[in-house]
Amino acid sequence: MKKINFLLLLFFIIPVSAYIFSQSSLPAGNTELHNGFFQIIGNDLKDFYKDGINLYTSPFHYNTKDAILAGGVIVTTAGFLALDEPLKKFIQKQKSEFNTNISKVAKQYGEFYMPLIIGGSLYSYGMIFDNEHTRVTGRMVLEAAAFSGLLVTLMKMTTGRSRPYTDEGTYKFNWFKTDEGHLSFPSGHSAVAFSISSVLANRINNTYASIGLYILSSLTALSRVYDNQHWISDVFLGSAIGFFTGKFISKSSVTVKNSDSKITTLDVTRELNFRYNLFTINF
Repeated sequence: MKKINFLLLLFFIIPVSAYIFSQSSLPAGNTELHNGFFQIIGNDLKDFYKDGINLYTSPFHYNTKDAILAGGVIVTTAGFLALDEPLKKFIQKQKSEFNTNISKVAKQYGEFYMPLIIGGSLYSYGMIFDNEHTRVTGRMVLEAAAFSGLLVTLMKMTTGRSRPYTDEGTYKFNWFKTDEGHLSFPSGHSAVAFSISSVLANRINNTYASIGLYILSSLTALSRVYDNQHWISDVFLGSAIGFFTGKFISKSSVTVKNSDSKITTLDVTRELNFRYNLFTINF
C-alpha cells in the first residue's frame, strides 16, 4: 500500500514541479508563459472531452469494416465461453514458483495506477521540456485507460458474472450484482494493459517496441486467468476493449491534429530513467 501511495503521489508531484519550474524561469512581471501553461492544460482537457464523445458515439458511425470487427469480437468472446472451463483447468495446472512470480509482475501493468504513472510522467515530461508529441502521448494514455476502464466497469456492474474462484460455473451471470466475487466480465486489468500498449505502440511506431508492449499486456491478461480471478473470455473481451480504445484515441483527428511527429525510443528511455531515478532517491 505504501508503494501504491508513493506512486500516486509521484503522479501529482511531477505536474506541480513542472509548474514551479516554469514559474521560476519567468522574469518578474512576465505572464506570457504562465498563461500559456494554463492554456495548454485547458486545450488538453477540451480534447480529452471531445475524444470521449467521439469514442462513445463511434458505433453510430461504423462502416462495414468496423461492424465486421465488432461482430468478430462478440462472436469470438462467445466462442471462448465454451472453452472457459477447460482452459481454466489447464492454466491452473501450470502453477510453479517461476510462473507465479511472472504473474505477480505482469499484474502490475494492469493496475489502475499504471496509466497514471506512465501517462502522467509522459505528460509532465512534455510540459517541462516543451515536447508536444510526448505530452499528447501522455494524455492519450490517460484517455484510453479512463475510457476503456469506464466501459469495462459499467459492463462488470451490469453482468455480475461470477469469478472462477467462486465455483459457481462459467455461465453464471448475476445481473446487477456488484460484490467483488461477481465482477468478472470483462477483465479490467486486461483493458488497462492493452489500452496503454495500444497507444504507445501506435505513437512509438517501432516493430520491436510494439512486440514488447503487446507481450507485456498479454502476460497481464494471462495472469488474471492464472490467478483464478477471470475466465479466458473475460480477458479476451477486456483486451479487445483496451486495444481498440487505444487505437481509436491514438489515431483520432482531435488528438493528433497538433502532434505530427512520432515519439522516439530515446524519448521513452529518457523518461523512464527520469522516473526511475526519482523512485530510487525516494526509496
